[in-house]
Amino acid sequence: GVFLSCGADGSLKLYARRLRRRVARLEPRAGALFCAQWSPARPALAACGTSHGTVVLYDLLEGLVDERVASGPGGSVATTGDGVNAFGDASNANANANSFGGGLSSLAPTAELRGCRRGTPTQALAFNPALPEYLAAADGTAVRVWDLGPRFAVPRAHEAAAVRALADWGEDGTGR
Repeated sequence: GVFLSCGADGSLKLYARRLRRRVARLEPRAGALFCAQWSPARPALAACGTSHGTVVLYDLLEGLVDERVASGPGGSVATTGDGVNAFGDASNANANANSFGGGLSSLAPTAELRGCRRGTPTQALAFNPALPEYLAAADGTAVRVWDLGPRFAVPRAHEAAAVRALADWGEDGTGR
């Protein structure tokens, strides 16, 4: 499994339990991060709350878009119209996993949502497990809820396998 951590250094870190080390470090450049959570429906979607009052979403599948990461035994991995790797068919499901981390190291946030109007730090996040398109954020005085829509609620083909590949290969592509 892969788990998240975040903190005052402003980075979202992903760790592989099996490897017992960090496999990716994402930096949204939005100040300190106070909270982070995986989507219950999308294994490759993580959200984090910032000291600037925003919520940053990362779709880890977007880290596979770059050519050296997305090429595999069957050629390039298919991408959707918005440039997001969808592992669209079984022939591309075995993308070059040992390059997974290289794509993530430069991954930019997929979306940044404005939190409460006052810009106070986002201190808590929660996806609704029954309705995973809903994400709630709290700043200590108010709660804001977003309907993220199907892009962030419907799992993509082979998404769970891609996250497992990250856990197996890690940031440097060695699997050590």
